Amino acid sequence: MPESFRILRQLLSRLDDEQTGRVKIDGLQVQVPAERLKQARLTAEVLGDEVWNKFPFVPGARPVVTDKIEMILNRSWRPALSITGIDGLPPLESAGNVLRPTPPARSRCAFRAGRSGRRGAGGEGDAGEGPPYGTRVAFEGEKASTGWDAPPLAQWLSSSVDRASRSYFGKPPMAIGEGGTIPSWGCWARSFGRAVPHHRRARARSNAHGPNEFLHIPTASG
Repeated sequence: MPESFRILRQLLSRLDDEQTGRVKIDGLQVQVPAERLKQARLTAEVLGDEVWNKFPFVPGARPVVTDKIEMILNRSWRPALSITGIDGLPPLESAGNVLRPTPPARSRCAFRAGRSGRRGAGGEGDAGEGPPYGTRVAFEGEKASTGWDAPPLAQWLSSSVDRASRSYFGKPPMAIGEGGTIPSWGCWARSFGRAVPHHRRARARSNAHGPNEFLHIPTASG
């Protein structure tokens, strides 16, 4: 009798490499634009170890990769899997030294992908063969959104940003890439395609992943 959680482990291993975090589903991969690769290289040179050591690692912990360019691309362009919830496991207070009669009922996975979310949600049939041991497995896609890559800055804006950065910081501006999987960005781009980025819009975004959104009320309401 296979241990039920082992089945889930095997299924998850078909989605991404548990050692490296690399997503194995080809339908979620994307070719990183040459300009974004160039920006990542330049930013990695400027930031150095600040690419990763600004995060609160516990003593002895380390990043998944050592290449700083890959660190930048991993947080912006590479697909990634997160297990955000699971049902069916008993709490510790009632967990006995016995096999569970049923496997974990449901687990929720979140993919951040470079490809169209609607295209990648089905996995395009490349996540492996049938379920382990002939078990019954069901997949239900909850929602999907398409990522967004910002268009190049207008020349006047690019020049202005460069002058401002050199004047105030003594260095040219760098780009690290962020927020491309926020669904509203693509919607705004389609609706206001001729508009240029504005600091109030960026500030109003704040931290939309916080428990109470952490919105700056005057900015959001103004």
